[in-house]
Amino acid sequence: MPPTASLVIIHYFLVLATVNCVIAIPTANDYAERLGAGRLFAGIMLGAMPILSIAGNLFNQKLFACVPFKHIWILSSLFTVLGSVLYALAGLMRFKWTLLIARGLMGFFAAVSLPGIYVSRTVGLNRMSEILFYFSACLTLGCAVGPALAAKFIKINNLVLDSDTIPGWFMATLYLLFTVKLLLFFKDLPREAQALPAAEGRTLRSPRSPKQRLSFEKVVAACACFWQLFVASAVTTGVEVYAISMTRSTLGWSISGAAWFVALIMLVAGVINLSLGKVIRTMACGDVPGLLAGELLACASCVFLFNFDVDSPNLQVSLLTIGLVSVLITQGFARALALSICSKMVPPEAINGMMTSAAIFMGLGRGGGAIVCSALSPDSFAPVLLALFSVTLALSVATRKHMRPDMKDEEVLDRSGLPCRLSVSALMAPLGYDAMVTVDMDHLDSFADTSEETRHLLRSLDEQGQLLPTMVETTNRAPQGRKLGYRALGLLSFGALSLAIVARYAPIAGPERQGDERSFAQHFLDRGCAGSSPEPVNCRLGEKDKKSLVFLSSTALETPEAMATFENMVVKLPIVRSNPREKMYSGVKVLLLEDATFLKQSFWDNQVASFENPRAMNYQKIAAGCLNFDADDVKSWTGGFRSLDGGWAYDNAGADGLGGVGLDPSAFTHVSIFGMCASKEQAKSLFHLQTRNLPPNISMTVIPGSPCLGALKKLIEDSSILFANGGNPDMYGFVLKKFAPELGELIAKRVRQGSLFYMGRSAGAMTASRDFGLTYEPNPALTTVLLDRDTTGLSLAGECALRPHIHDHLWDIPAKVYARATGETVVLAANGEGLFCNQGCCGMTGKTELTDPKSLLHHDKHASRMEQVFKAAYSSYFPQSLHFGEQLAKPQCQAAGPVLLASSSLDSDAAKEELKTLLRRLPSAEPDAEVFPTLQVLSLDDGAYLSTDFWDSSRQRFASPTGLNYLRSASMTPLTAVTAATEDFKGFLPGDVVSADGALRQLGLNQITHVSAFDRCASAEQKTSLFRLQSEGKAPEVSMELDVSDQCLKVLEEQIAAVDVVVVPSGNADFLTYVYTKFAPSLGTAILQGVKKGEMVFLGQGAGSIFAGKSIAATAAPNPSILKHLLHEKMDGLQLVDCALRPSWDDEKKWWDISLPLLQDAMHTEIIGLRDGNALVCSKKCDVIGKSGHPAPSVLSRADEGGLHRGRLELAMLSAFQK
Repeated sequence: MPPTASLVIIHYFLVLATVNCVIAIPTANDYAERLGAGRLFAGIMLGAMPILSIAGNLFNQKLFACVPFKHIWILSSLFTVLGSVLYALAGLMRFKWTLLIARGLMGFFAAVSLPGIYVSRTVGLNRMSEILFYFSACLTLGCAVGPALAAKFIKINNLVLDSDTIPGWFMATLYLLFTVKLLLFFKDLPREAQALPAAEGRTLRSPRSPKQRLSFEKVVAACACFWQLFVASAVTTGVEVYAISMTRSTLGWSISGAAWFVALIMLVAGVINLSLGKVIRTMACGDVPGLLAGELLACASCVFLFNFDVDSPNLQVSLLTIGLVSVLITQGFARALALSICSKMVPPEAINGMMTSAAIFMGLGRGGGAIVCSALSPDSFAPVLLALFSVTLALSVATRKHMRPDMKDEEVLDRSGLPCRLSVSALMAPLGYDAMVTVDMDHLDSFADTSEETRHLLRSLDEQGQLLPTMVETTNRAPQGRKLGYRALGLLSFGALSLAIVARYAPIAGPERQGDERSFAQHFLDRGCAGSSPEPVNCRLGEKDKKSLVFLSSTALETPEAMATFENMVVKLPIVRSNPREKMYSGVKVLLLEDATFLKQSFWDNQVASFENPRAMNYQKIAAGCLNFDADDVKSWTGGFRSLDGGWAYDNAGADGLGGVGLDPSAFTHVSIFGMCASKEQAKSLFHLQTRNLPPNISMTVIPGSPCLGALKKLIEDSSILFANGGNPDMYGFVLKKFAPELGELIAKRVRQGSLFYMGRSAGAMTASRDFGLTYEPNPALTTVLLDRDTTGLSLAGECALRPHIHDHLWDIPAKVYARATGETVVLAANGEGLFCNQGCCGMTGKTELTDPKSLLHHDKHASRMEQVFKAAYSSYFPQSLHFGEQLAKPQCQAAGPVLLASSSLDSDAAKEELKTLLRRLPSAEPDAEVFPTLQVLSLDDGAYLSTDFWDSSRQRFASPTGLNYLRSASMTPLTAVTAATEDFKGFLPGDVVSADGALRQLGLNQITHVSAFDRCASAEQKTSLFRLQSEGKAPEVSMELDVSDQCLKVLEEQIAAVDVVVVPSGNADFLTYVYTKFAPSLGTAILQGVKKGEMVFLGQGAGSIFAGKSIAATAAPNPSILKHLLHEKMDGLQLVDCALRPSWDDEKKWWDISLPLLQDAMHTEIIGLRDGNALVCSKKCDVIGKSGHPAPSVLSRADEGGLHRGRLELAMLSAFQK
């Protein structure tokens, strides 16, 4: 038996190597894209490590003949340190190939075969299975540590240390420390043990026996073991990949929540496998029966993983947890026994090769499992696993007779040194010990039944150095049934307890499971389930919420439907239920909480017009004695009410609230918790924080034992309805969670008891929901200082978080991104709508004409296209930092050459002057010319090809002198073919496409040729397929690429090479990208090369400008069919500039205000917003010209003015992604 320190180092290394393999998986795609590589490169980078580890294992096999075992391991560790450092430095080097080199180094020098070889050389057969159980368990534990570390590192963001680079630095440090431990504590293999047959305990020396070939039956049995090792490793890695994918896409968990879940189930499985190592020592069964039993149990474990389509997330997670843990345990069990069989079934001289082959197959399994399981769904995962386990079981059953150990009697030397035959079995079998295990020489006297002659012989041989020093302890095979029973019982108890903990505390969150196509957005722009009215919403209420009555609205009870919902809920209050119908509100008291309005100027300043509005709330309506300070105090603290929030809040005791439902006016009481309990110093600190960003220097919690707490508790306990007003959600959240948390707890307790009906309006509704992060109105100083960035609400509506006052589609995309990060169900509510939870049933009510049940039905906005854009952008990326700050004065992007990209047309004088400057630099132009009659222009009109106004002569804009149509473009496609294929232009984009001809002719550019590459070169079948795709969404059944030898293509290439200006007008950016990067990519290459050489000016308009950029993502206009079927969801533009453009930027329409910063961050690409009339002009560097100033897509319109604080949203988003 090797020294304990050596065994510990071996098993520590197994954990370390597994962590090194998996720790980079969550951030690999992001890291590769940050360095300009794609996801394919990231996949190759991850696959390089296990693939090159195969070559490394074979290389180590050759080194055994000339290099000591320990030296090989130290060398491998040092090269792994080098690879880890290179991986970490790739971000600073900005060289993507560094990642591949680094992962290749780490793979080649992974040394994963060394532990198995060492164990097989130093551990005897009787304890081999036990040690290899620990071996297998450590591999599983490594899969637990990796995701846990990845989840932790996701929160780190620094110039040198961030979530991408820290895996490299971290593993380099660990491997350096491991090398030191290896030098100090690891006992090397003797050279004779490295070269001679494996030691069988203190095994007797023998001359090297001639190398024998394995029989065919043994080879087949070995292959069955290798297959088992491949399957076990594939399943272990595959479970990790599948669990993260399934919990995130189906259950909607955050990345950190999914990572912690995987770490937890791997930990449970690893600990149980460690325990099995002790149990296996006392079991009488051999390795082969144990292997067959493990595979049979693995097949049975798959039952829990079948898709039973259960509605309960708790039950779903419980089944998933039990199934995955069971599979991991059984595969760890089978892997350990398969390794043990591999080490025993071959002659000693073949063990090195056998264990190296085993390591190779385990490496292949790790790579194959990740690939296969990433493509599996809940419907296919269990059947695939069951099929694998069944095949493995069948192979093992068929070859079981040939998996027996290869043991021979050893030659010994007698006292005279002459060889004689002495069986170790003969010496030890009479004593009741396993015949394949020899004696511990240090405790030889303890074996009383051994004859004196035998003990004397063994001592004499030991003294003469005739026994090798590596020896296994003997293990008495006497019955130990009681110990085995205790261990088995303890192991089962631990397993049951662990599974219960995982099932209970797993982060059950996120939208309910839907089909694969809906996994990212879960009804991307719908605000609840389609169906009956009111609309049901799954808020995943717990048992504690089954009695709750909660109504959270944007405004109030403005519709008959909302009023009916309110009446249906209020009658369930105990006090109302006991009243007769005609006096149902008798004795009902309503407590109106006004803390959210405290930071509004209109609440304090009597000079504001809304102060005297009878519908508005102000401080004078607060109950007498419930304010410890007055308006004069606030005026002095704020310098005349400066920097307070704008707008005004409703008086909910009036007709805009509950005043019209039949309640007696005396039933209402207006109070403020902060106003009633805060000292003047605390109030002063609050207003200084709001108006001057000065953090408080005193405690901002209510004084313990304050009389106001008792008074407020009595008010809450005496009330039947609590109505929280709108205003500032951070202020209200601070009051209930930080300032007086006992009152927040009392409110939640009474609501969950069913004795208090909670109603919230706007901010009061947000704070009562799961989270109130989705707002940019509060000053971020409150979020940071008072809330410590915690926007978690009271969770009175389960896992639903409310975003009220939706309009202009501002929150459509951010809400879904936020929901994915937090795992919450974000509910969007227009004014007049509300979310209710009526004793276990939640839904939306109060529909108004303001409600847009399915956003973006306009012709120029396709929600499903943007869903695909964000699904692609966030498929493997999870923001570490989001930037809603000011855009730099000048864009940072650069161009390949002379480029002018206009938002719309070239009407502005500034754009024309810049175009002149670019034209003068052409080799064929005069350097001081004002007009350019000799220059040739080619207008590529493909963008207009799918526009209604391009084809339909009945449209008013068809004959526009500035527009394009099929006649001016000399289209070769018969109009009848278009109308027949599209049923009169169904699905075509309305609106005309503006030609640049007029502006160009003003500069003397009269030699203008119009052409459409697709129109000119596509076959009739390809055109028909395109039209049907656009109008019906029907995927093409013919090839949609042009033959490279097509003569039409050659003509167009020559035409592009001969012109001085290429113009791409507006239209469909997706179709333009398809034509010049997929249909005829050589044409796009010709344009790019001409611009790079400075021989051509590129002029883009609208969609043509989007097409010229790095990405075409920033548009919702095109029908998503082209993106899906022709571009295959690839959104790379022509790359003439290394930024992306968003033309037609409008300050008033906020569709892109928050959406683009999220997209910009995920794509690592600057996105430039262009107002109509503006243009991006570039030679090498770029600038925006045209109308004065240009709005940044990463800036909220009028941000930081009035009630808009972009920093508040940035903080909330960051906090969400770090959960």
